Amino acid sequence: MVIFLYGTDSYRMKQAIDQLINQYKEKHGPNADVFYTDFSEPGDDIIGAVEDQFKAVSFFDNKKILILKQAFGGGNGENVAELIKKRNLAEDKNTILIIAENGDAKELAKKSKKLWDLLSSKNIQTKEIEPLSGKKLESWLIKEAENLGLMLGPALAQELIAFAGEDAWRLSREVAKLAAYSRNKTLKSDDIKLLVRPKEDLNIFEFLDVLSSKNKAKALALLEERLASGDDPHYLISMIAYQLRNLVAVKDLADKAVPFSRMANLAGIHPFAAKKAFDCSRKFELQELKMLFSRLARLDRDIKNGDIKDEDGLYKFILEW
Repeated sequence: MVIFLYGTDSYRMKQAIDQLINQYKEKHGPNADVFYTDFSEPGDDIIGAVEDQFKAVSFFDNKKILILKQAFGGGNGENVAELIKKRNLAEDKNTILIIAENGDAKELAKKSKKLWDLLSSKNIQTKEIEPLSGKKLESWLIKEAENLGLMLGPALAQELIAFAGEDAWRLSREVAKLAAYSRNKTLKSDDIKLLVRPKEDLNIFEFLDVLSSKNKAKALALLEERLASGDDPHYLISMIAYQLRNLVAVKDLADKAVPFSRMANLAGIHPFAAKKAFDCSRKFELQELKMLFSRLARLDRDIKNGDIKDEDGLYKFILEW
C-alpha cells in the first residue's frame, strides 16, 4: 500500500504520519518494523539504503511501514517512482509506504513529474494537507485542546488564534501551555492575554530588508509607522534583536553548506521562522549581521543605563547604519 501526503501544513502532516504509525502498531504490535528515510539528509546511496530496508525486513517476513520524506528533490523522484513500480508497492499488502512531501501540487510536479504522476494515480491513497483557516481552524484547535483535557470554546479559540496566529506549530504549543496552566480550573480570556505573546509581526523582516538595501528613508518611515500605531520602542528593539539572532544562526549554517532542511532544528527555531530568516539572510554577509546584532546589544545596554531614550536609540540605529 502506498499513501501520499503532501501540502504546506507541516505540523498536521506530522500528525497524520503519527496517526498512521499508531494505527499500524495497534494492529501489528508495538515492536512492528517502522523505517524512516529523509532524502534531504546527506548520503551517497539513499535509494540503495531504502532497498536494503525492504530486503532486511522481507527476510524475517514481518509487516512493515516505511516513511520517505523529501523524495521529490535532488533528482530522487524518478528513482523512487521506479522503486514503487518494481516492487509493486501499491498492491503490496505487507508494506505500507508513506511518502510525505512539503509543497503544493505545482511545486512537486515541477520537481519530479514522473513521481507526481505515479502518486496521483487512482490506486494510490493521496491526501493534500493545507493550512486551515476560519471555522475549520477553530474546530481543529478545539479538538487539540480537548485531547489535552482543556475545554476551549469557539470564543476562546478565536481569541487564541488572534493572539498566536494561524500557524499550527505555534497553536499546538500554546494550547499545551494553556492546558498545563489551567489544570483543574476553567480557562479564561485573561489567561490567554497573560500567557500568549502576540504573534510576531513579519514587518520586522521588511524593516531588515530595507536596512540591507541602505534605504534609510524607508526604514525611518517604517519605524515612524510602527511607533504611531502604538508599538513600544523597547518591544521593537527586542523583536529586531530576536530576528537578528535568528539571521546570524541561519546565515552561519548556510555559509557552512548545511542543508536547509536541517537549519530549523540546528538553529532551534520553527521551520516557518527559519524559512523567513533564510530568505532575508541572503541579503547580508555574516559579519554584517553580527555587527548589527552587536550594535543593537550596545544600544539596549545604553538605554538600560539611561544614556539614551529608547525611541531616540532606534532612530540612531537606523541613521548610523
